[in-house]
Amino acid sequence: MTTAANNRTSKRLVKAYVNKVYVPNDATDHDKSYGIGSIFLAGPTPRDDKTPSWRPDFVRRLARAKVHCTVFIPEQKNGKWLGNYDQQCEWEYNHLALSSAVVFWVPRELKMMPAFTTNVEFGYWLGSKKMFYGRPDDAPKNRYLDWMYRKEYEHEDPQTTMKALVDRVVNYLKE
Repeated sequence: MTTAANNRTSKRLVKAYVNKVYVPNDATDHDKSYGIGSIFLAGPTPRDDKTPSWRPDFVRRLARAKVHCTVFIPEQKNGKWLGNYDQQCEWEYNHLALSSAVVFWVPRELKMMPAFTTNVEFGYWLGSKKMFYGRPDDAPKNRYLDWMYRKEYEHEDPQTTMKALVDRVVNYLKE
């Protein structure tokens, strides 16, 4: 096999580690039982087409860790907003409940990713004991989330890099 063919095969294998479910698709029985767990990627979603989502980078890092899992992504595959608020909320509510882990990455940016809904979801899921939390050091207005996470999760500090958060989640799924 040529080097190019090996690279294509390798890329396909890496992608196969992570089963992705996007809005508005409901998780199937296959999605629910795929791999060793399911992860909901909670956190702010960009408010415009110019601000990139953080979620594709998280999924790529998770795939590189070679852990078989399903990831619930509260965005459409094409990144466009459906425009149906009730449908979006219902999908998120259902898939948050289905997940083995709720991962909050909060790269809050007050104008384009203010994370107001994230604050509510964070508080709602804080006591679930299936939550993981991180944010960049320069993300504003996360001090209270940090405090609550430390209080509820036995003084565990929030992760300050996406890599560290992915590593934490992978270790949990492999336990």
